[in-house]
Amino acid sequence: MDTVEDYVVNIRPRFGTPDHPALWLTERQGRLQPREVNDRFTAYRDAIGLPPELTPHSLRHGHVTHQIEDGVDPKFV
Repeated sequence: MDTVEDYVVNIRPRFGTPDHPALWLTERQGRLQPREVNDRFTAYRDAIGLPPELTPHSLRHGHVTHQIEDGVDPKFV
């Protein structure tokens, strides 16, 4: 099962807000904010000793690079 599908089917309903438009919610049923993602990522990155230059945004760029290297049309990416 795809990870996002698993979240939507098995985890997301536990938040008790089926009509909330956001996909990713906090335990208080608010939208997950980019700052929260960055803070958590930074904590994990630092805990395992990765370089501080590694950010969620750099992961995004890396993913795009791999897609293009694998032959995905750049217009799609």
